[in-house]
This record gives sequence, C-alpha cells and structure tokens, in this order.
Amino acid sequence: MKKLLALTLSLLLVLVSVAALADIGTPDKPVKVRYLCKDVDPADPDVQTMATVIEEKMAALGQYVDLEIMEAPAGTYADAVPLALSTGELEADLVYFQGGDQSCANLGLLEDLTPYIEGATYVKDRMTAYNKARVANYPYLLWLSWSTTYIPIMREDHLNAIGMLDTLKADPSVENYHTAFKKLVDDGYVKYAFSGDGSMTRANHMFNNAFGVTSTITKDADGKYVYYIATEAEKNLIAFYAQCYAEGLIDPDYLTSKWSDVQQKFYAGELGMFCATQGAVVDSYCKKITANQGEAAKGVVLPPAGGVSYISTSVAKETRGFAINAESDQDVKDAAFAILDFMASPDGRIIDKLGIEGVHYNVVDGKVELTDRYDEWWAKFWETFNGLDENFVDKSMLMLPQAWESFEMAEKYYTEDVDVVLPDDMLPYYDAVMAMFNDVSTSIILGQSSIDEYDKFIQDYYKNGGDQLAEYLATVLD
Repeated sequence: MKKLLALTLSLLLVLVSVAALADIGTPDKPVKVRYLCKDVDPADPDVQTMATVIEEKMAALGQYVDLEIMEAPAGTYADAVPLALSTGELEADLVYFQGGDQSCANLGLLEDLTPYIEGATYVKDRMTAYNKARVANYPYLLWLSWSTTYIPIMREDHLNAIGMLDTLKADPSVENYHTAFKKLVDDGYVKYAFSGDGSMTRANHMFNNAFGVTSTITKDADGKYVYYIATEAEKNLIAFYAQCYAEGLIDPDYLTSKWSDVQQKFYAGELGMFCATQGAVVDSYCKKITANQGEAAKGVVLPPAGGVSYISTSVAKETRGFAINAESDQDVKDAAFAILDFMASPDGRIIDKLGIEGVHYNVVDGKVELTDRYDEWWAKFWETFNGLDENFVDKSMLMLPQAWESFEMAEKYYTEDVDVVLPDDMLPYYDAVMAMFNDVSTSIILGQSSIDEYDKFIQDYYKNGGDQLAEYLATVLD
C-alpha cells in the first residue's frame, strides 16, 4: 500500500511539473488569473502597464495569461483578505498574504505549492536555504526574499570621533558596544544610544545571541521544552537593557514611540544607533541621515554583538507571501504559478525591480539608465535581487554600498531558529506567558522592579501555561 501511495505521489509531482513547464492557454483564449496584492492598485496606470508587459513577455514564451489586478477588500488587509477568501466574497486566484493565512490553510483553501516548485524553471534557483526550509514546513506561501534581519546602523563621523569604528568592526563585543554607547551619550554626540517602538524587539536582533538567547524554544535544566523567556540567558539580556536604561542610554519614550518617531530622532541626530532591515531599508535610512546631517554623517552597518549571529531566524513558516487559491480550476492554478515563475526569470526580475521601460528606466547602449521616476517603483512580486542581470544593470545605481553590504552581513551572520507553529488550543497558554513576560521585563528595564523578580517570573511561567506548552512541544520536537 505504501509503495502504491509513493508511486501515486511521484506521478502527481511529474504531472504538475509538466503542467508548470507546458504551454499555458492559447492566443485566442488566454487563462485569466485574478491577482491580489497589498497596495497594488488596479487603477494605477503603471500597474496596468506592468500587467500588459507581463502578458506580452509570457506570450512570447507560449504562455498566454490574462492578468487581472484586483482591488483589496475594505478593512485592514491582514484581517480582511482571509475573511473575504473564507466566506467566498473574494474570488482571487493568486493572493498575497501578510498575516491571516493560517486560518485559510486550515480550511483547505490554499494550494500546496510543493509540486509546483518542483516543476519550476526559475523559482527554485531564486530560493535560499531559508526559503526552502520555510516552504518545507509550511507549503502554502512562497516569498522569494531574504530573512528579515535588523542590521545596526551608526554614523561614521560619530564612531570616528569616539575612536570606536575600527574597534566595533574588529571586536563587536557587548562590552565594546556598551562603551561606544556610553561615549556617544556622555560626550554629547547624541541624546540616547538607541530606542524602540514599544519594545526592545529590534535591539534583540543584535544582542540576543551574544547573551545566549539562540532560539525561540530550548530546554530547561530538567529537559523540558521552554520558550526563551523562561531562561537565564533572557534574564541576563533584560538585566543589560535595565543597566543601559539606568545609565540614560535608552530613550525613555521607547515604550510609547511609533517607529516613525524613532526614525525622525535618528535623522535628527538624537539617537546613536538605528536597526533597519537589510537592503532597501538600510539604503533609505543611510540616504536620509546624510540628507539631514550632511555627507560626514555616513551610515555604517555593523556586525551583531558577540560577532556570532544576529537574531536566529524562524523557519517554522513563511510569515507573508503568495498563495494560490485551492478552489481555482487547475488550468488557472498552473497559470498562476507560471506567472510567479516568470517573475523569477531574468525578464521578470527586470520588471519587478526596475519598473516600466521608458517610465522608470531607459536602455541606452545596452545598459540601464534610471529615470527620475525610478524611486516611485517597488517590487510587486519578489523582493529578491537574485536573477537580476548585472551585465545589464549596474547594481550600484540601485542602492548604496552599505545596503549591499547589509545583505552580505545578514547572510554571514545567519542562523536558523528552533520554533513551531502552535495550534489554536495552545495559543491561550502562549499569550498568557508572553503577557507576563512583557510586564515583568518592562518593569525591570524601567527600574521599577529588581532583576530578582525575573526568577519569580520563571517559576510562574510553568504554572501559567509553560507546562502545557512543554507537553505539546515535546510531541512536535521529539
């Protein structure tokens, strides 16, 4: 029986692979694919042109599609899209999710993308080990992008002034970062070393591993699975933040600030460090800090504290990406994935990353020249730069050297997390212990409670959901 099932599965993979590579539709009868993506407006002339260009270039390959850009349902995208899809109000075939996809997957509304990826021409080549691991664990979303890592940016003029630039690059220890923070504040170069938008989440990306917080889930001294919050390592990290806060290094408004507030403080020269997603976001912030503070205020991207890794990256599932509606007809599913695969091709990468020829860029003597409208464009499918022809596009035109360096650093200091997707019946326990953690950690950082309170929290962790979580985690991880 097992051999028969294996043979059937193998045959299914072959059939879907062939479908993915085969011709799609005909010139007289292209396959309509309804596409929905956050902030992609069907009334935008550039979006309309993009759809036409995709259709024309795919037709040249024998794949005839009619790409219909849909308007998102009213409401918050992450809530409105899953609800509309599950009720049948939304009849999209190719859907971008930015949250809420799990409920649709649980209802069987999302197609398993594994066989399509196996038969892809380009998608597989654009996937990193991180992408492959996430799809293996959760095969309903595909997102060709880098893992989200917040890279620390500091100002070159500041670091040179305090004599710490070479030191931090050569030995990015917690002690050296702390010394740099102290010098910047005490010598009056900045008001505070760093801030946050309600939590220390972004700072965690550079400090977690240095304090031994190496995974979301680990084991305690008794061999029981626990979340990182119930560990001595996390206690030590919270103690470090409390020390920094007491020394006036952390912006006291970090709990109530929006991220836009933190950005403006960095641009204004009030903060010594800003943590930003690698690539285009690093590029944007480095450009804005020099625009506000002058060319000497060049941004410098730095390694994580401890020099081992930025925060470990969860591969339990994709947190956002494209899904195919499981209730669409099979020819539509094939066409939908063919569009995703085309957008991973060299031609597709040009459309996605450069925009419309004659609008966002021109081709002069076989090379790309960007227009003054290039900054208006953003990728409507894949964030990755993988597959972009460097003989055709001078990548230095697209982003600053610091941004490209941030990609290299994110890859160099990358480690995988140990994490799982919890079922609905476990979420109340998780929410309960996380709420307790947020309360006690905030109280300690602000100096309202002693670090000794963390020991009591760890004891209470087990009583308020930790034991139930440990039992479930053992069934998955063991």
